Amino acid sequence: MMPRRETFKRVLPDVGQVMVEKGQLVFPYTIIAETKLQPVEPVIIPVTEQLGLPPHMMNQMAIVKVGDLVETGQVLAGVVIEGLEYEVHAPAKGKIEDISPLLGTIALRLEGDPDEPVRVVNVAAELEMPELMAKRYIEVRQGAMVKMGDTLAKDDEEKKVFAPIAGLITEIKGATISIKRPFVLRQVFAYVSGFVTEIVPDLGAMIESDVLRVPGVYGVGGETWGVLRVAVANETETLKAEGILESDKDKILLAGAMVEGEALQKAQKLGVKAIISGGMHNKDVTQLCGHEIKPGTPENVLCMTLIVTEGMGRIPMNIQAFQAIAQKEGKMISVNGLTQIRAGVIRPEVLLPVEEEEGISTTEEVTVGSLEDFVVGNQVRIIREPWFGEVGSIESIPLGETVLPSGVKTLVYEIKTASGTVLVPRANVEPYRS
Repeated sequence: MMPRRETFKRVLPDVGQVMVEKGQLVFPYTIIAETKLQPVEPVIIPVTEQLGLPPHMMNQMAIVKVGDLVETGQVLAGVVIEGLEYEVHAPAKGKIEDISPLLGTIALRLEGDPDEPVRVVNVAAELEMPELMAKRYIEVRQGAMVKMGDTLAKDDEEKKVFAPIAGLITEIKGATISIKRPFVLRQVFAYVSGFVTEIVPDLGAMIESDVLRVPGVYGVGGETWGVLRVAVANETETLKAEGILESDKDKILLAGAMVEGEALQKAQKLGVKAIISGGMHNKDVTQLCGHEIKPGTPENVLCMTLIVTEGMGRIPMNIQAFQAIAQKEGKMISVNGLTQIRAGVIRPEVLLPVEEEEGISTTEEVTVGSLEDFVVGNQVRIIREPWFGEVGSIESIPLGETVLPSGVKTLVYEIKTASGTVLVPRANVEPYRS
């Protein structure tokens, strides 16, 4: 493992405000950019259905494109039939998010001011009746979420009052309904310490940082950072509940070969930010989360990130990895548990800060190893199911392609592991140095 100078792109999913300047020194907790977004679904406008035309005509009819900002009443699509013009208009101000020729629809993401006042709907005035009578026809409750156009009230003659905006019903007083458009604050943090090398207008920035990257094989949770505490004596020890202290709140803990289920429960209750371990039991992680984990999705319910560096079960951490991490005790480190083990592999990571006296490589890190790493007798680790995380040695390297039980024909290694000798596609292994 060699420290490297890396560039991290830290941007928002949508336009917002950049909070840093080029050349600025940032830390993991520095806010790079922020925006207030509406967490509601876009308005889906059934354009071709309204005009009685087949969906495939959508592209010919649309006069806007994805990304366009439109005003209330602006023409979105139109067609001329027998000399007559037919148009579909925007029901509100917003941004075109999608145009689907398959469904014949336009998706409009509503725009709005986060500081706009609550919208008050007077049901009595809309239904033209006294307040005492009108409030009987209200069909929604306080605290409910409504979409623009949802029915708020309906009288005996089927006359309806519709929601003018999508939002949360904050109050129902007499025959008046108050609706607040919901916004959530979305912030992007630096995640690592370094310098801002480039500003991405309205979205964020590029950050250059000197880090030592320690990859894992499996993780749960998203990005986080905190001060590291080494919670075990060496890479072969198990972290037990008594090894977690009250002072570990907001810290990242380094374990050895295993973390017991009770230790995970205690860490979560105390507010530990992350645990790095050689191995864990899947049943303990599942019990902690309350359900089976889906690879490729951050587990926000857990409120804690878990990094497994070797595999499931009790497996001593690679001594080089353990020592590299342990040397950073008392310093702030960053971790990300996001894992994807199918197409477009994403590995969990531990990012360690680099001191000035440590050497820095500016070349790209080779994660799959060189040909010299894959010779008979060398140790490797399997990084795909069904032997995900197992370590073994190369017994032989069959010539030509081999047909696996799944029917796949590919180049393989014959690997001897603790559970036996298996044939593994060459793309599914990486060098392992103990």
